[in-house]
Amino acid sequence: MGLLARKDISGPAPDARSGTAVAAQRIYNVLFPGEIPSALRERYEQAWRILASDFPEEQHSACLRAAGRIRDLEALELAARWRGRLRPLSEQVRLMCYLAEPLPDHGSHYLAGHAAPVRAVLALAAGVARSSIKLAKGLLLLARCDGG
Repeated sequence: MGLLARKDISGPAPDARSGTAVAAQRIYNVLFPGEIPSALRERYEQAWRILASDFPEEQHSACLRAAGRIRDLEALELAARWRGRLRPLSEQVRLMCYLAEPLPDHGSHYLAGHAAPVRAVLALAAGVARSSIKLAKGLLLLARCDGG
């Protein structure tokens, strides 16, 4: 599945009853389509419980409020990382990326299958265009989080 073919699959915003499983699914969908594998979800939840203590409660609250209001977490995380804000959200995405990388099902997302220079240049151009659009959208979403 190509980068541009992916839709906004970040899922519905979690409600008050949702737990870390819903959060893990939404973070997973920032990076990958589909359902999070249960083993990955469990490892993510364990690791995040440890890493979460590195952040003050105010930062967690700000991230939860933003994630509860914004459907496109990918755009929000990109803009927040670019602006140096909502650090727990960026760390959650980074953690999911690290944990998912060694899984066989995710290998195609990290490794090129074969050398095709023209396709590589086109994929790079598409990635730059997609990232630019996501950044612009994310900056608007970040402003929306700040403005109420």
